[in-house]
Amino acid sequence: MTQQQPVNPNYTTSIPVATAISMANSPHAAIIENSRNHPAPSNKVIAGAAAVGGVAGMIVSGPIVALAGAAGAAVATMSSGTGGEVARSAGNMGAASYDKAADLNKKHHIVEKTKRAGSSAYSSAKQFDEQHNVSGKTKAAASDLAKRASDFNNKHNVTGKTANGLKSGMDFISKRLSSASSASTK
Repeated sequence: MTQQQPVNPNYTTSIPVATAISMANSPHAAIIENSRNHPAPSNKVIAGAAAVGGVAGMIVSGPIVALAGAAGAAVATMSSGTGGEVARSAGNMGAASYDKAADLNKKHHIVEKTKRAGSSAYSSAKQFDEQHNVSGKTKAAASDLAKRASDFNNKHNVTGKTANGLKSGMDFISKRLSSASSASTK
C-alpha cells in the first residue's frame, strides 16, 4: 500500500471536515491535493467552473450530465496539470461573467424590469384569454384535430402502412449489409 501525500497546508476549502477527511483517505486524494505551483482556487473560481461545467453539460446532454459537469469542473479546479488550469480558467471566466452581470443588473435593474415585464405579460395574456376564451377554443380545436386524425388513420391505415414500409426498408438494408459483409470476408 502506498503512503498518501499530506494535504497542502496552504490550501483551504469550504467543504465539511468529515467530507475532507473521507476524500483525503480515498484513492482519489491526488486529485484533491492542490499543486504547489499555483494558489488554491477561490470559492468564486470553483463556483464559476461549476457553472460553466453545468451549462456545458446541459447543452450536451441534459440535467444529469449538467450536474456531473458542474461537479467535475469544480473538482478539477483543485487539481494540477492542464485539466486543472483549464478548469480554473473556465472558473475565472464564469466568476468574471457573474460579476459583470451583477454590475449590469445593479446599474440597470435588469432582474426587476424582467420580473415586471413577465408579470405584466402574464396578466395581459390571462385577461385576453378570459375575454376571448383562447385556451378553451384551442383545447376544443386540438381535440377535434386528434379525432379527425384518428378517424383518417382508421379509414386509411396510415400507421400500419408506414410501419410496414419502415420494416421493409430496414429488412432491405439489413440484407444488403449482410451480403456486403459476407462478400468482404471471402
